[in-house]
Amino acid sequence: MASFNTDKQAKIHELIMEYLEFTKSNDYSEQDKFEFFKRTNKLLSAIDETNAILLLSEVKPAGTIDKNFAYFMDALVAVAKENPKQFWSELSNLYRNRIDLADRIDRFEKYAAPLIEKKTTMGKADLRNISLLLAIYDSSSYPIYKSKEFRGIGGKNPVDGVLSKIGISKMKFNDVGQSYFGRGYSIFFSFCTELLVEMKKCPELASANMLTVQDFIHVVGSDFYGHGML
Repeated sequence: MASFNTDKQAKIHELIMEYLEFTKSNDYSEQDKFEFFKRTNKLLSAIDETNAILLLSEVKPAGTIDKNFAYFMDALVAVAKENPKQFWSELSNLYRNRIDLADRIDRFEKYAAPLIEKKTTMGKADLRNISLLLAIYDSSSYPIYKSKEFRGIGGKNPVDGVLSKIGISKMKFNDVGQSYFGRGYSIFFSFCTELLVEMKKCPELASANMLTVQDFIHVVGSDFYGHGML
């Protein structure tokens, strides 16, 4: 598991406080995201074999989450309708099995990727979309992965800067990617778990969860806000 260097914890706490202040400003515009996941988590809390297709059809991410995920969800529902029993077996394994998270993700990707590919070229069963599939079920437990934000690919304020400031191993950082898939998400998950511990030390973030962590990474690690936190 990733861990924060004690000497560098002051920097992450400084960034957390900057993030917290920014969420109170007029420039912050992520409120709809929190409402979306609140709705989907409630919707899918009762998901089972008899209603999975219907409930997933009602998720409707367009306009709140990127279009790629909307295409993925449309294709996933189409796949589910062709073989509902197999689909539920794989989805329930992803959502509810207690086996290793990386293994669950790898199994679902192996099942879904070739079937999704036959339905659309716009929404692949990649790590981003599978992390979103987990988050619509339980956003408090599963952080949303986005490579540009986490890996700092071409970003004006790459999260790579955060990683170096708080002492995350560069070797492990480079391990996160599509070639590792489930393992990559597990490394990302470990990082987010450690970050959540630090965020909860702030009284105003005592009820923070993995969606809060994702929001922090999005704000400090993407080009979208680009206000120089790093």
